[in-house]
Amino acid sequence: MAEAIQKKLQSELEKYQQLQKDVSKSMSARQKLEAQLTENNIVKEELGLLDSQNTVYKLIGPVLVKQDLDEAKATVSKRLEYINGEIQRYETLLKEMERKSEQHREVLSSLQQEYQRAQVRAIEYWVESSQCLRHCHLSANQMPLQRLKVPVWLDSSSFPHIRI
Repeated sequence: MAEAIQKKLQSELEKYQQLQKDVSKSMSARQKLEAQLTENNIVKEELGLLDSQNTVYKLIGPVLVKQDLDEAKATVSKRLEYINGEIQRYETLLKEMERKSEQHREVLSSLQQEYQRAQVRAIEYWVESSQCLRHCHLSANQMPLQRLKVPVWLDSSSFPHIRI
């Protein structure tokens, strides 16, 4: 019984560890998005300081390409919208993962307690069995004898003069 509980415990622990890895990955992705959000907010502020006479360039690969100011502002606004949406999505995902993580912790705690109880029961059973053997042990004289035709240790080669 303890082995079955131990297998359940191991399985649940593996699920919990995988969930923690997923949480870590999601937090890392959210942090990258927050860095992008900060960067894009700075770009938006800088673009807000410019007027229509200023020239704006967009980096495409290794080349700077001239871009209209209003188009650049619209692109940055759309990017900010997208990043904010992704951050919200990760926040929701992380809350759900935290809820699942809490459930796994509760299940793990319950399984650990159940496993410990099973171990205690096994030890108690072993102790009771050994006490019974100690108290119920009969001496060789008190044990009932069975008639054996041929003892295990006896064969005809050991005693050639006796016929079995």
